[in-house]
Amino acid sequence: MKVKVEISTVDSLTAKQQDQVFKIIEDSFLVDDVKPLSEHVELHLKHGGDKPITHVLALIDEQIVGYGHLDQTDLVAGPSAELVVTPDFRNQGIAKLILQKIENDSAGKPLRLWAHGNIKSAQDFAKKLNYHPAREIVQLCRSLLEPLADFSTPSEFLFATYQGPQDNEVILEINKKSFVNLPDQASWNEDDLSLRLNEEWFNPKGLLIIRTQTNQPVAFCWTKIHGHHHHVHQPLGEIYVLAVLPEFRGQGLGRQLTLWGLHHLRGQKLAEAMLYVDASNESAKRIYLDLGFVLSGSDTLYKSLT
Repeated sequence: MKVKVEISTVDSLTAKQQDQVFKIIEDSFLVDDVKPLSEHVELHLKHGGDKPITHVLALIDEQIVGYGHLDQTDLVAGPSAELVVTPDFRNQGIAKLILQKIENDSAGKPLRLWAHGNIKSAQDFAKKLNYHPAREIVQLCRSLLEPLADFSTPSEFLFATYQGPQDNEVILEINKKSFVNLPDQASWNEDDLSLRLNEEWFNPKGLLIIRTQTNQPVAFCWTKIHGHHHHVHQPLGEIYVLAVLPEFRGQGLGRQLTLWGLHHLRGQKLAEAMLYVDASNESAKRIYLDLGFVLSGSDTLYKSLT
């Protein structure tokens, strides 16, 4: 029996719709062992935002069974989308219906589509619909119970943890210049930053900024702790953002900052740390693997060829 699926779009979600979408995220996480939507999409779902977003809903009897997120605000890179179907209703063509709606709404521009965890079903889905992998982000993890080299501060630099809003400009400046080839990260503005600084996981002691002796911004390491969820037995630490200005690279700062982050997370009584890094970023991957990280997963950005 074919169920009747209705596809509709809204500019903003009601509280009830929000709850239903978060339930789908939760249920998918339990089945796939990977979050189906990226952090900035979840933040947007939670708080809304200044960006016009199209929310695509797949409904059966007024119950949301699938969700698509379409962001068309990046005029350079083009529209990007993420989607998820609740586990009980998969393999019935619902994802395809959501994607077709997204394609129609993005006015024929080539679409970027994120698949988190790069699970087999996502790969097959992408291929079938003529999407090809354009970028890969790998997830690495490391035990914090194993030996860890000491963090040593090179004497020509000043190290200080986050002191408050007066540091925001510095963080945004380093972030923008460090991730020139990763527009999604480089484009953070005041709002993107303050949303994260106001999340309950934010801890000023977990954000270290490096400056020169003359107070010029150089780099920062920002850690994050993923809390107790009912499916995760213990909280997990993350090296959330690690940014070094191009002109200060090659001096071992990335390595020192990673060590600092790992020691900080270990000091919070955590047993494990993880991070994400662009698969093509060989120098960063070398540092992490050298420090004992191992590959634990990957996310793929697909682009439509049409």
